[in-house]
Amino acid sequence: MPLTAVLSTLLLSLSCTATAVFFPPVAPPGYYQPIAPIKPNIAHYNCLPGPVPFTTALQFSSKYEGSRPARDQLNVAAQKSYEDAKANISRLEKESVKIAQDYVTGKVNSRARDCLLARLTLWAEKDALLSTNSNHTGKSVRKWALASVASAYLTIKSPRNAPGIEARQQELIDQWLSKIAYQVRSDWSNRPVEKRNNHDYWAAWSVMVTSALVNDPDLFKWARRGLANGLAQINDQGYLSNEMKRKTRALTYHNFALQPLAMLAVFAEHSDSKLTNAERVALSKLVTATVNGINEPRVFKQLTGSVQNQQGLRTSYALAWMEPYAAYFGEYDLLLPYLQQFRPMKSTRMGGDMTRLFGTELPDSVGVF
Repeated sequence: MPLTAVLSTLLLSLSCTATAVFFPPVAPPGYYQPIAPIKPNIAHYNCLPGPVPFTTALQFSSKYEGSRPARDQLNVAAQKSYEDAKANISRLEKESVKIAQDYVTGKVNSRARDCLLARLTLWAEKDALLSTNSNHTGKSVRKWALASVASAYLTIKSPRNAPGIEARQQELIDQWLSKIAYQVRSDWSNRPVEKRNNHDYWAAWSVMVTSALVNDPDLFKWARRGLANGLAQINDQGYLSNEMKRKTRALTYHNFALQPLAMLAVFAEHSDSKLTNAERVALSKLVTATVNGINEPRVFKQLTGSVQNQQGLRTSYALAWMEPYAAYFGEYDLLLPYLQQFRPMKSTRMGGDMTRLFGTELPDSVGVF
């Protein structure tokens, strides 16, 4: 074969290979904004002992234990058992996000950041949250913990003026979170379509944010497929059939599903894996159907035959998905009244203060509930 033909074949091969490459995921720009100057009169930060690393089996009772097939009736005793069993994990989630948020907004000094890094290092050294002895609820707890902790770590690691992290410490934490992400991927892979629901979207979000932390295209690709699968479940009317099965909590779980889907969508948009037109339309339909339901819950009552349990629905944390969604997809006519009322919008599992990360200047027009 002539040399020119060989070179042409080689170049074509390289070109085809290049088109298949996924670039490392990138977080949206809000994560890179500079750490704020320390506010005046900040007291010396006292680093209290953190929660004990959770290294045992991830076997938890469900708070809906004994409920009907809709899984919508709380079992008070089971809920207490569940909360007690995962208390240290919950502490790690909430305190990690709070410390990170306080640090980047100048409410505490750098000792707070060192305190958070020390806590994460301890959990990493113990290989916490990695037990494969886990039931469905335990797997759920693992991916929620990863979403919160990885988000908190990204918050302190990514700002443009963030000080460096000691190399061994960073490697240890990065590897630990990566191992959890790969375990979450294993936990939530190959699920039949009829069982996929908000849990799968939360798993994808936890893996997505970790992929941005550790620059892992394989994790990103799995999370992006999770987003595609979730958006494909939205029907023409904008509803998720597996969340409709939750009867009295169908509206709440549609809103709950939107939290990870919104975060997945904005990370995908910012990482050269933009949503297709069909995906954008599906997500918009889900947003419209859910917000219309929040405005008028009788819509969901008619669809499910059940009065909707709205406890905790109209809150800053439940509606925090509106900040990233509005920043990338608009639709202020739907979201404006809630953005005006509930800012700053904050959610631990989504990563803290969504208004700080994504909030845009609101239009002048005022919506009506």
